Amino acid sequence: MKLFGRFLGKVNRMKSAKTCRYLAALIGVCCAAGTVIAIPLGNSRLALVNFFYLALIFIGAYLSNYKIRVNGLKIILWSFVCYQLFLSIIVCLIFDSDVAKDAFVLVFKISILVIGISAWFSDKQLKIIVGQFNKYFVYGAFIQMVWSWLERLSYSIFYFKLNDYIFGEILSLESSHALSFIQNDAIRPSGLSWEPANLALTLVIGFILSEKKWQKILFATSIVLSTSTTGLVMLLSILMFDFLYNFRLSFAKIRNSIILGVALLIVGMIIDETSGTISYNIEKLSSLFDVTDSNMSTAFIHFLYYYYLLDVLQMQETMNLIFGSGSLLAGNVYSGAGIINYYLLGKWWNPESDFITILIGNGLIGVIIYYYFLIKLLVTKYIENKVAEFKIVFVILIGGFTYLFATFTWPFIIISILCYKDENNNRNNSAETY
Repeated sequence: MKLFGRFLGKVNRMKSAKTCRYLAALIGVCCAAGTVIAIPLGNSRLALVNFFYLALIFIGAYLSNYKIRVNGLKIILWSFVCYQLFLSIIVCLIFDSDVAKDAFVLVFKISILVIGISAWFSDKQLKIIVGQFNKYFVYGAFIQMVWSWLERLSYSIFYFKLNDYIFGEILSLESSHALSFIQNDAIRPSGLSWEPANLALTLVIGFILSEKKWQKILFATSIVLSTSTTGLVMLLSILMFDFLYNFRLSFAKIRNSIILGVALLIVGMIIDETSGTISYNIEKLSSLFDVTDSNMSTAFIHFLYYYYLLDVLQMQETMNLIFGSGSLLAGNVYSGAGIINYYLLGKWWNPESDFITILIGNGLIGVIIYYYFLIKLLVTKYIENKVAEFKIVFVILIGGFTYLFATFTWPFIIISILCYKDENNNRNNSAETY
């Protein structure tokens, strides 16, 4: 009977491992394109991908016999999310406000998912999960890309707001901001995530993970058409890294980089000739240097957060500078200082920058832990020659200086599953199983 029980346990674990692979694939698709796939929950809606996260956590706990798997990367990441959660609890206890509670809900969710997903899996298991996730993330990114093209075409030709009609009028979904972004009578595609910068990050990661040149050209074109300054910065950073990385390898790699660059330049010229998108992006970037009250472009507003950062820090108490003013509550500090977006005082918001939001919200302690983790993760992936994973962490790091990804769950999920060390990275590996 004992032998039979062990056999059944082994069979169940094999089935659980297979389910784990399927969940990793579903999470990959949904992280890229599943934002709007949600179910009603009270007065709000909960994205379906959250249930996949929870299922992965429970199966991981079962596979590990409820034994926590630890490594140095995980400890640093857990330290950051636990510090965020601890600070958020303290703020909620001291200030009984809706703003603090809204921030706490998101911090709690991110903390549970980050620790839960990374805690139960070994390095070997996380490596397999990452492989499945990356493969299917590209499919989700393609869905986002096609949808962004449909958005642009429907508005450019018919002045038809696709997201407003499908998700607003037909599905009656609610969002904290506009479903469609119109500026100067031109649409900024926001995809299924309803956010241009979120769409841009998805497309950039799709660009990184896609293997064929035509796929990369399509993704790069879509990033330009998204008119996201953050997307352009991330794309240019990756192209520069590719050139420098390939420069040390071989002439063939350099040639391929040049061919891809020339192809993107030609496509860009055609796009600009037909839609003026690139000229618009250049104007957005140049607007950063126009420090006048009349300039209210998105890129300029993001620049203002840095422009006034020193003033905001000087108004802070020493304790706040060191420990922070509250996780994901940096917007309150800006509004309270009356410097920018003071009209949002009493509402929950954060500056569109991971660096500023973490620096003000979690203080020097939080920002040091977070960026130490990202840099250590970068170095680990570089040493292990995990080029695609290195690039993903790199764009999350770079993009975080020009936009706020710290309030999105899925970038945290990505860096959570990347917290593994590949001991066999210098050897030819056989097929791995759980």
